[in-house]
Amino acid sequence: MMARLSQDHMTVKHPAVHHNQRVHDACAAHYDSMHHEIYNPTEQYRLAAVLLESVSQMATPPETLTILDLGAGTGNLTTHLLRLGAHVVAADVSQKSLQRLTRKFPNNRKLRTVHLNGTDLAGFEDDTFDMVATYSVLHHIPDYLGAVGEMIRTTKPGGLIFIDHEKCPSFWLGNSPVYDDYRQQLHHLQQAPAGVRRRNTIRKIFSMMAWRRLINRRFFGLNAEGDIHVTCHDHIEWDRLQPVLGKSCDLVRQEDYLLCEEQSFPATIYEQFRRNCSDMRYVLYRKRHPTVKPAP
Repeated sequence: MMARLSQDHMTVKHPAVHHNQRVHDACAAHYDSMHHEIYNPTEQYRLAAVLLESVSQMATPPETLTILDLGAGTGNLTTHLLRLGAHVVAADVSQKSLQRLTRKFPNNRKLRTVHLNGTDLAGFEDDTFDMVATYSVLHHIPDYLGAVGEMIRTTKPGGLIFIDHEKCPSFWLGNSPVYDDYRQQLHHLQQAPAGVRRRNTIRKIFSMMAWRRLINRRFFGLNAEGDIHVTCHDHIEWDRLQPVLGKSCDLVRQEDYLLCEEQSFPATIYEQFRRNCSDMRYVLYRKRHPTVKPAP
């Protein structure tokens, strides 16, 4: 379920989307520092490169493009798109995340923010954007297939749809010894000292927030940040997603990659494993003109 668009705050009716909005409002001020798997030099370099490659698929220069950053949060994609010179509409259900984003780019005339309510993209006309981009968002959306349908609807014929940072099929199979080895080495690298772990455990026992997170996960299928499709039985299903895209779009590029979670550069463990296993996927599709038939 995507969102109806308005500059004004709107009521979010779906309980999962409401939870998502609430937790991202709560963590907006600290979101960037909480997510080392996103805000590390290696991942940021990769993302900048794939966005540059994607935008270069258009016939006109980036300065002429208007791009929707769907689920913009505090501005991860938006930052790169503005650096490329594009006009960006940053849209999200979290008002406080959008406020945080706006403070990063004061008085930037190429940036507009829009508050979503988690229903659809009815506030935008068909064929509005040269590109609709989303990163680490679909697994937060109950009806992610409907969300992709809205992305297609609001993209101009010949325009691009960019989807990144979603678990690839091999991740859910769970049968790669190489990937298991990678996660184990990464765990040892990131593990806090024993004394710190004990103090954190004690804090969680007496923390209302920790108990609330446990209840949300156990009874409502929601994790601390509103992830919805997070279990082996409830996740982004690419074999259902790709036919939705394929009805009116052509695949330009698809890549499964290993997400870097190390702050160091170069990332030593990541560099050992990145060519031998993967856990994420990004895809780039081009919307066909109505008169063009899909390739056989």
